[in-house]
Amino acid sequence: MRITAWSLTFLAAAAVPAFGLIQCPAQNQTSYTNPNGDVYLIECNIDHCGGDLPNDGQYVPSLDACIALCSSTANCIDVSWHEGSPDGPCYIKSTVGDASQNSHVLGAKLVSKAPITTTSTKVITTTISSMTITTMSTVVTTISGSVVASPTPFCPNLDGQSYTDSCGAVYVIECHVDHCGGDIPNGMQYTTGLDTCMALCSSNSACVDVSWVPGLPEGPCYIKSSLGAAEQNSNVWGARQISGCTTTTTSVSTATTCGTVPTYSAGSLPNCVRCEGQPFLQTALLGLVFS
Repeated sequence: MRITAWSLTFLAAAAVPAFGLIQCPAQNQTSYTNPNGDVYLIECNIDHCGGDLPNDGQYVPSLDACIALCSSTANCIDVSWHEGSPDGPCYIKSTVGDASQNSHVLGAKLVSKAPITTTSTKVITTTISSMTITTMSTVVTTISGSVVASPTPFCPNLDGQSYTDSCGAVYVIECHVDHCGGDIPNGMQYTTGLDTCMALCSSNSACVDVSWVPGLPEGPCYIKSSLGAAEQNSNVWGARQISGCTTTTTSVSTATTCGTVPTYSAGSLPNCVRCEGQPFLQTALLGLVFS
């Protein structure tokens, strides 16, 4: 009887969801699927400002418990859990604001919602010659899950191919490759895609390589001043710069004087005035683009 009682207790405990499964920093920037099928991107020590939903700040024992609270709340797409013992406050958010580093926070962003399946029973009653026939059928309806956002699909589509950005800089796309080290100080910013990450690199003359971690609506972009050893990382989209920008914008100021100017009148040419009968160019700021 003791064994039976212990077995029943064990089975009852097994039915309770297990929390505390997400570990930071080991699972930083990896995807986590909670029991109902929603997918989140784990962001260790990242807090997104603002967007707090009413009645948030409930105390829960772990980040995955905080995610479960988000999944059960309408319009929730982001969480910030402040570590506590045994519980810490869980802030659920309807927007993904600016990211800030916070060593006391474990965060997660919603990537996609799970499909919703509903089951209903349809009862049909038919009378034939005073005989009643009742039939029952089960109807299963599935509503596809929604994707919160979708980054530009560089990977795996363009892996190994060259890409030219808007300033003419050329990159080689390296899907799931991260070059160790070389991070430019204070260079990490959140961008909407690998293309905007490359644009950030192109704007910095010291940058030669990028590593972007896909995130929705934004992911961290690391710009690098050197090419370290290449490592395989399924969470990273990389791009190595082959050549820099081919176009630059330069401002040139020109000014012309012609002595005393008692009177003047508009000339027939654009940006030109007459000064005591002698034409001269108006002071102008010319933006010239060289390629």
